[in-house]
Amino acid sequence: MRPDAVELPVGVVFRRLRSGVETPDGRRTWYGLWDLAAGGTGPLGTVAVRRVGSGVVELCALSVPGEPWAVGDRLLRDVADALRADGAERLVATLPEHRELLLHAGFADVPQLSEDDPGGGLVLEL
Repeated sequence: MRPDAVELPVGVVFRRLRSGVETPDGRRTWYGLWDLAAGGTGPLGTVAVRRVGSGVVELCALSVPGEPWAVGDRLLRDVADALRADGAERLVATLPEHRELLLHAGFADVPQLSEDDPGGGLVLEL
C-alpha cells in the first residue's frame, strides 16, 4: 500500500457480482466494494472488466461516486489481485474521465504505437 493511501473502514468487502448482472453476452465481469456496516446500501464502487486477449484484461467501466481516492484505490487494487489470481498479466484502460485515479492507482501511460492504433491508454502490469 502506498504511504499516501487512505484506509477504509474495516467492514468494507470486495466481491464479484453475481452472474445475473453480467452483460447479456456474458463477456463482462463486474466487481464491487460494499460497506457491510452501512446495512443495505448499494456498493461504494463498481468496476467491469473483460478479457481481450491472452493474459490481457480491459477495464470497461468504473463507477466511484465522487471518486474518493480511498474507494477507487482499494477497488482497483482488489480487482488487480483477483485478475492476477485468475492468470491475467496486464490490465488496460481507456477511461479518460478516470485518468487521474488510474494513474494514482499505479497505471502507466502507453503511447499510440502506430497510425492504426486508436490511441494509447493506460496499463497496469499485474
